[in-house]
Amino acid sequence: MYKQEWLAEVNRNSHCKVYRIIKTSLEFEKYLHILDFRNRNYLRKYRCANTNIPVVSGRYQIYCIS
Repeated sequence: MYKQEWLAEVNRNSHCKVYRIIKTSLEFEKYLHILDFRNRNYLRKYRCANTNIPVVSGRYQIYCIS
C-alpha cells in the first residue's frame, strides 16, 4: 500500500519531474553505500530540492523583470 501512495504522490507533484526519471521504484539505492557522507549529503539535498541552486531557490523569490 505504501508503495502505491509513494508512486501516486511522486506522479502528482510537479516538482518531481527529475525525481520520476531517476527513481522509478521504491527501494534502497546501492550507490548510497559507496558514497562518503559528504557526497551522500549533497545528493540527498539535490534529490529533496533542499539546495540553494537557482532552480530551487527561484521558486520562492519574486523577480522584477525590467
